[in-house]
Amino acid sequence: MKKLVVQSLAIILTACATAQAQISTGSNGSDGALDYSSLTNLGSTNIVINMADHPNGIYQYTYVNIPANVTVTFIPNANNTPVYWLVQNNVAINGILDVSGQNSTSSQGGVGGPGGYVWGTRF
Repeated sequence: MKKLVVQSLAIILTACATAQAQISTGSNGSDGALDYSSLTNLGSTNIVINMADHPNGIYQYTYVNIPANVTVTFIPNANNTPVYWLVQNNVAINGILDVSGQNSTSSQGGVGGPGGYVWGTRF
């Protein structure tokens, strides 16, 4: 009996290890695919996404593919909203997503990245 329980547990754990989690993000796919796989042979590549055309910060992709040599940065929109990516299918991020703010100057705090705030200013 003990041997049967151990064998059953081993089969269940093996099945769980090969399963992939799937969730529904509610994406309607209206922004299409975000796929930079064609840039894999170009060396290090920087992509800048201007969020001005997404005032709520929500992007609705069919799938996302950012290879290892690609860095994606953002220009915040007027509302300075965070970046939200809703994706219908696979997401492969092997590169860098950078939502960093700007460095501060001696007289002014640095501007935050999307959804961030200015720090170092005097009140």
